[in-house]
Amino acid sequence: MIITLAGHVDHGKTTLVRALTGVNTDRLAEEKRRGLTIDLGFAYRAIDDEVLGFVDVPGHHRFIHNMIAGVAQDQIALLVVAADDGPMPQTREHLQILSLIGVERGVIALSKCDRVDEARIATARDEIAELVGGSFLADAQVVETALDDDPAITALLNALLSLRRTSERVAHNPGFRLAIDRAFNVRGAGTVVTGTVHSGSLSLGDEVLISPTKKTARARGLRAQDHESKSIQSGDRAAINLAGIDLADVQRGQWLVNPRLHNPTRNVTLALTVLADFPRSVKHWLPVHAYLGTSHRQGKIALTTPEKLAPGTKGLVDLVLDDELDARFDDQLILRDHGLDRTIGGGRVVWSDAPGRKRRLASRLNRLTTSANSAVDGMAAALLADEAIDADSLQRFLNLTEHTLPTDTRKLGDGRVVNEALWSALLAQILGFIAATSDGTSRNHCAPEQADRTLVNEAISTLIREGLVSDDNGLLSPANRQIQLDPFARSLLDRMKPHLQGATALSLGDIASRLKMTSRELSDAIAPMEKAKALIRVSKTRAYLPETLKDCEQTARTLAANGGAFTVRQFCDETGLGRNAGIEMLEYLDRTGVTMRRENTRILRPG
Repeated sequence: MIITLAGHVDHGKTTLVRALTGVNTDRLAEEKRRGLTIDLGFAYRAIDDEVLGFVDVPGHHRFIHNMIAGVAQDQIALLVVAADDGPMPQTREHLQILSLIGVERGVIALSKCDRVDEARIATARDEIAELVGGSFLADAQVVETALDDDPAITALLNALLSLRRTSERVAHNPGFRLAIDRAFNVRGAGTVVTGTVHSGSLSLGDEVLISPTKKTARARGLRAQDHESKSIQSGDRAAINLAGIDLADVQRGQWLVNPRLHNPTRNVTLALTVLADFPRSVKHWLPVHAYLGTSHRQGKIALTTPEKLAPGTKGLVDLVLDDELDARFDDQLILRDHGLDRTIGGGRVVWSDAPGRKRRLASRLNRLTTSANSAVDGMAAALLADEAIDADSLQRFLNLTEHTLPTDTRKLGDGRVVNEALWSALLAQILGFIAATSDGTSRNHCAPEQADRTLVNEAISTLIREGLVSDDNGLLSPANRQIQLDPFARSLLDRMKPHLQGATALSLGDIASRLKMTSRELSDAIAPMEKAKALIRVSKTRAYLPETLKDCEQTARTLAANGGAFTVRQFCDETGLGRNAGIEMLEYLDRTGVTMRRENTRILRPG
């Protein structure tokens, strides 16, 4: 259970943490000299089987970037307001930041109550109620505190513990991510980093990647809430002893992530909420500071509409960053104005691309608008409404583990993901085009011209693989269409069969020579056999009987089942085909969706 303190400078946050835990979180010499919190401070307290972790953040506006670094969505807020001052400018800004990041629950501590009378306490309570009205703290418990008031500290602890018992947030994204806030060396152990786990889990021995440097390391030791642990998970304050990396290679602002799910980007689309008290409208190409976890980047806002975004409004914007940031769907970024030194608002990440001049394209904005108002499955449905997307890219952006995909989607053999409804409609459309032509349809004319050609080809391969469509040397027809051979074709096929026996099958040129025909005459004569599927041509120069092709397909499946991947030589050894004939056969199996090439080997096509 992690509690982030917030509130104006000198309202007693650090003093309150010391009363709650016995720890002075001001560890820097400058902090102790000035009596002012500058950087993040951490303290823990064990109560029964519960460990409470406290993150003390600076209250001064000059250190607002450090305050943002101490907040995560899964945490509980402890807003501290001094009874003598009441809410002050940083009280308001801290509350705004907590709300924009997505913190959902919290407690309010009314501090320094021993310095004022009851009338002032009542006034402070009214001021607090006005401040938090409409926010996530609108119904939060207000606990009056004072120095050396043990009952008040006990009441505050109980209020915090009650939230833990009733608030369990389940993150949709299982991939591991930790925002690094400290990095240091421990004698005898080596490099150690600390931070908040934003999603997923990590176990001893797991590999992690440091973003954005792309260096990797291994988790040699783990601590959660200042206790040794075999694993850490979303919401934990964690320390990780990293093996295989030097201290010089890690620092605050970086992320530890699942290596497979690293998602560096310089372009994100945000559903931006502009604060109502921001003093001016947000214009196109406004320079901003962007904060995510402990990361800080500079960039510019690109509006997706001609109109400026007025204070108190929401809209889609593209954020173009100067440097890469590991940002994912549903991340909450805080944007601050360069010149005004004020928080503009917060933006929820809804997509990551580099649209260029297509930024304001209506179809793009329609998809992004749906995505902005959706959870993972709805977002995926919107983005996949009329196109397929690379599965690895989508899983990285959604922070999904390797075998997880959004519902109602399908992973294709070419590694892309498609909306199930779009896929089913495309299959039906292609079948309709093919069925409407009596003498076969070419691949280029079995779908609308505007259709994604790679998606169409994948759909055709699927239909062939499922036995719904026949491929007669590039002409597609329904697999159940029966074509009768005329007497001449039947007689010619009987004469050809001795020369088409399995591995000893001759080329069409050699067969023409044996039958005393020209190659052109034979090619014309076997066309009806191909349509009737009595003979199947795998290349311009070779054709086989259906049973031979079935045997070769089964051989490929057996080889793949035994080793996962197989070479041309292995295939030729098992089938008895020569090298050239074996290559042509494998290329035919590739085209018909049985196999696919991977470097110098073949594997079965997924699905």
